[in-house]
Amino acid sequence: MKPVLLVTIPMPDVHVPLLGETFDVLYAPDIASHAAVTSRLNEVEYVLTNGTRGYSAQELAETPKLKQLSALGAGYENLAMAEAKQRGIIVSNGAGTNDSIVADHALALMLATLRPARRRMAERTVVPTRFVGQARRHSGIGPDRREDCAPGSGL
Repeated sequence: MKPVLLVTIPMPDVHVPLLGETFDVLYAPDIASHAAVTSRLNEVEYVLTNGTRGYSAQELAETPKLKQLSALGAGYENLAMAEAKQRGIIVSNGAGTNDSIVADHALALMLATLRPARRRMAERTVVPTRFVGQARRHSGIGPDRREDCAPGSGL
């Protein structure tokens, strides 16, 4: 007999069957589906949630056989930690799961802050008059040279 896992958060459709290979999964990502599994809460040994959804002290009381409470994410916010500790329930999380993604996002934000600075620097840059318009003329960007980049112009 497989241990019973209560999943309280939405998951991609492909993940629930994978969990079902090891667990008897009670998938209750919303209020309506949670109401449908309340009759089996006394069988639940494992809970998978996240910090946003959490798992309250009342919910812990409704799952007397609970052995492990897992937060899919980096923290323990909204989990009834004191009650879980008092009952000897193992509490785990996915610390480090998103580290590389967060680092990539932070780098992208830093680079994005440079855009306005680059624009301000370009606006303040003094270009010698002998070069004014040459870049536009060669690139076809200038209003007098739009035809340079027209189809069939050879550029």
